Formats: sequence, structure tokens, C-alpha cells
Amino acid sequence: MGRAGWLIVAAAAGYAWLVPDDSRLDLDWWTVIALAALAVLGELVEFVAAKRVAFGGPLHLDEGAAAVHDSLFLYGAGPAPGNIS
Repeated sequence: MGRAGWLIVAAAAGYAWLVPDDSRLDLDWWTVIALAALAVLGELVEFVAAKRVAFGGPLHLDEGAAAVHDSLFLYGAGPAPGNIS
């Protein structure tokens, strides 16, 4: 997640602070807290994934998807020519 996630949290906090509470476009502070919690969760996932690879246990997160999808399908355009290997 890195900086992008925290920039989203900061932008949401700034927006929640600047927009009046009675506005139709108001952002609740609970939403900002939820975004911050998701940013922390993302950081934890990145940290654990980095440690897992460093300890010699590769993650292979793409193997399950590769077993199910053997070609690229573009919705609305149909299957793309050739297979993804």
C-alpha cells in the first residue's frame, strides 16, 4: 500500500474536516477511521509478505489464478488471441 494508502487517508481526513457537517457531500469521521484501519491492514499484509519471502517461503499468489484462467478474456470484446502462460 505504501504512501498511496496514507495519502488517501490524509485526503479523506482533510475533506472531512473542510466540508461542513450538514452538507450533502459530507464525509463521516468513521469513514476516515475505517480507511486508516484498512491502510494499517495493508501495511501489515505487505510486512508479512515481505518477511515470508525473506524467510525462503515464496508466496505463489498467482498459481491459483493461472490454474483457472489459461487465456485472457476481454469483456465486451471476447477472448484475446493466444494464451497467457
